Amino acid sequence: MDYRVRLFPEENKKALMSATVKEKTVCLLYQRLSQHNRDLTPLTTERVTATVCNGIVVGTVTAHKEQTGLIFAWDPVKNRILHVSDGEFAIQAILVGGKVYSLHCISYYGKYPEFRLCRMKLGNKDICKGYEILSLPDEVTNHSWPEGADVRIECRENRLMIIMGKEKFLIDVPDL
Repeated sequence: MDYRVRLFPEENKKALMSATVKEKTVCLLYQRLSQHNRDLTPLTTERVTATVCNGIVVGTVTAHKEQTGLIFAWDPVKNRILHVSDGEFAIQAILVGGKVYSLHCISYYGKYPEFRLCRMKLGNKDICKGYEILSLPDEVTNHSWPEGADVRIECRENRLMIIMGKEKFLIDVPDL
């Protein structure tokens, strides 16, 4: 099924995003996510990402210098939130094999940026529940973020690929 996802749709200022499916548009409103994190509002939001994975919109939203945020999975056809977890410093999330994988860049004053890959089973609704931190090679963990470059994760050939600008890192993940 082909979706068209728009971040911050102009037709609804209370919406984080909208998805058009078969010519019908549905919105994911901030208030649906704010019950899990009250710091997320249209005024505080700094970064939003969305990726369609097997008909599910998997996204991240961060605020306050990315020190707070959520990772979510949303089914726009049923207009249901399927997953919510802690998303501080989250850059992007994807859904692979019933698990949500998220890439984070932990960076704040006095701390050198550190990349982290996490996973959690799809269906979580408790942001206090911890996620599994997967090990990354040092070349990825301590990589500097290329200025202005897109940083994202993808699934390729049963492996995760972290893409940082022109550089690509294949990551072997157990139980992928």
